[in-house]
This record gives sequence, structure tokens and C-alpha cells, in this order.
Amino acid sequence: MTAQTAAGVLLMLVGFALFAIGVRAKHPWARSGGLIVVLTGFFVLFTMFLWQADGSSAPLSVAQLLGAAAVFRLMASFESAPPDP
Repeated sequence: MTAQTAAGVLLMLVGFALFAIGVRAKHPWARSGGLIVVLTGFFVLFTMFLWQADGSSAPLSVAQLLGAAAVFRLMASFESAPPDP
């Protein structure tokens, strides 16, 4: 695992932790901060693996597609949450 890949994975894990803490605490700043960190980690990993996902690497291409769908689903769940009073 390269240093860039490890940094992307670490960013995503920290972001998910911040997002989960924000959901539990119902604090919109923590949720949005966690989501920004998750998105940064996802785009680091996406660009790292984009160059490796050619026609001979179908599982990596499918994993990238499913990862993108999961990140956009996470963003949609954040946006559809009702605002706190």
C-alpha cells in the first residue's frame, strides 16, 4: 500500500468517525465536517485507483463504481435530514 492510498483510507475512516459522532450528537457542523473529510479521502482514493482501472481490471472498476455510489448515497442521506430546531 502506498503512502497516498494509506492517507486516503485514513481520511475516509476519520471522516466516517466524525460523521457518526455528528449523527449521534445531532450536531450539523460535525456531520458536515465529517462528510467533507470523507469526500476528500474518497477523491484521493478515486484518483489513485483511476489510473489502475483499465480494461483488464474489471473488479477494480466495479469497486470504484460502487464506492462512488456509496459516497453519493451518504451525501444524499446528509442532505435529506431535517434541520435541527
